[in-house]
Amino acid sequence: MAYKLLFIVILVIGYLIYNQYNSDGSRRKYITFSAIVLGLQSALRNVAVGADTYNYYLKFEAVKYTTWQEVFRSFPDTYLYGDGKDPGYLLLEKIFQVFSGDFRVFLFLIAIVFFYAYAKLLSRYTNNTLEVLTVNLGYSALFYGFYSITGIRQTLSVALSILFLFSFIDKKYLKCILLFIVAFIIHKSSVFLLLVPVLYSVKKNKLLLYLYGVTFIVFLVKRNYFVNLALAASDYEAVEIPLPILLDIFYFVISLFIWNRLKYEDNREILSLFNVFCLTFAWIPLLGNDSPLMRVILYFNIYVLVLLPRAISRTSFYRNELFFCINLFFIYYAVDSHSEYKFFWEDMQLLDHYL
Repeated sequence: MAYKLLFIVILVIGYLIYNQYNSDGSRRKYITFSAIVLGLQSALRNVAVGADTYNYYLKFEAVKYTTWQEVFRSFPDTYLYGDGKDPGYLLLEKIFQVFSGDFRVFLFLIAIVFFYAYAKLLSRYTNNTLEVLTVNLGYSALFYGFYSITGIRQTLSVALSILFLFSFIDKKYLKCILLFIVAFIIHKSSVFLLLVPVLYSVKKNKLLLYLYGVTFIVFLVKRNYFVNLALAASDYEAVEIPLPILLDIFYFVISLFIWNRLKYEDNREILSLFNVFCLTFAWIPLLGNDSPLMRVILYFNIYVLVLLPRAISRTSFYRNELFFCINLFFIYYAVDSHSEYKFFWEDMQLLDHYL
């Protein structure tokens, strides 16, 4: 109920602002309001919410008994001897605990960083309140289940990846390098961020889309091989990874629609952002609810949130109807979610895999 109430609040406030105060100032205020509400909801969650929050809580408590020598030793152990993973996150926890040993406060830090990046993304690439409303609905439908209630390490690294892209666009290369290093030591999947400046810099969008199409076919035909290869590289045994059919169809159709609408876009930055997002199109056959490749695509598919409203806004016919249909789809997908949510002051039973 808390999740659905949050969803309704963001929807109603956005609708009222759009109908009565549709200006750039109201757009920015709505972005700030959305980021604060979503951030509070994420930070105030019970540790039993989501698949991994309680595990992160246990690790946070364990770090209190880890010495600084052990923390620093984890870097050569990981990168020289392959013993351990992501020592930067351990260091982050240890540094944070100098100021506070409360896991709740730590969740606030993660929420602040992520929704700061989220707000910057919306501020940069939306034009009006209706587009912001669509972004919020899209986030609630597609990304809430991971960024708001489950992930911490990768939630942080994806936030840094957004800031990494902006630093690259603004030619702040030293900041760009520092953000990449921090993201990589927090979550090693951030190595795929190196693709971002390459894809962003490609000028021939149509050629890149054709290459994505060829890659899509190869991945589709050899899906089991590539998925099992990724599982082996991630130290998981080969298993059957089911396709998330509805999600795959969504990204397939949306990618083609966005390209059709944006291929004549005058803003080079938008076309370049499409290059980054559209790696999702090539990656679709490899997606699966338990596949480590789902984590990789998070660095690229996040941009669908701003590209889709942009593409609809460039549609000269049935624009309002398109906004209505996509928002209706997002509402259905979000409300259909069965993710249980409780605040930290409420009682909640842990998931079965902890018991």
